[in-house]
Amino acid sequence: MIVQEPPFELIVLFPDSEMKMLVEALIERGQRGRDCTRPFRWLSIRDPRRDTVWREPDRPLMLFLRMNCCFLIVWDHQGSGIEAQQPAEVEVQVIHRLTGLGVPRERILAVAFDPELEVSFRMAWSKIKRVVAEERRMAPPADPFILEEAQRRNPRLRIPDDFGQALARHPKELFEALIRLLRLRRSPPLYAKIGERVSLRALKGEGAVARIANAIATWFPPVAHE
Repeated sequence: MIVQEPPFELIVLFPDSEMKMLVEALIERGQRGRDCTRPFRWLSIRDPRRDTVWREPDRPLMLFLRMNCCFLIVWDHQGSGIEAQQPAEVEVQVIHRLTGLGVPRERILAVAFDPELEVSFRMAWSKIKRVVAEERRMAPPADPFILEEAQRRNPRLRIPDDFGQALARHPKELFEALIRLLRLRRSPPLYAKIGERVSLRALKGEGAVARIANAIATWFPPVAHE
């Protein structure tokens, strides 16, 4: 469960409210199942520096570094200011920053969504469209219309004509196009709804989400049932 007072078993550092609310929903759902994780106490923190959270993750975490807990730091690679480096290289920098301050390596996971959080929507795209369209009680728009809207709004990005490639390279732009066509706005509650309604298995089809899920399951394995 998410708590505000110690003891904490896990602390998660987010760059923005959208990612925070989506991942919060996923982590809480995992504790409700029998086969994902056991219940645990965790603290959710949003860093106002947004995607530059990788630079000095110890700053917002300083009060917690001496606690016997695990740490998860997540951010979007696109917009981080260090896009010239590979995401894995930046993740290593984050880990070194915390291990240098005494946190055991096995209690840290750093994850950069490449290019952005919305890349995790690829395997569940049809379901996500339906969940979002329910906000307007409308049928979800067809993918060609979504692609056309994304290309029209972002001409400098040269979004590919192939929808699968476009969703892999520019997932946020396509998700924003979906929202515009439904006359909605991108908001944290919408991401929370996706986290509550969309299949965990489908979302874990994307590498970054799978890494998060695997780490949490390792740290807090489910209780065996006889």
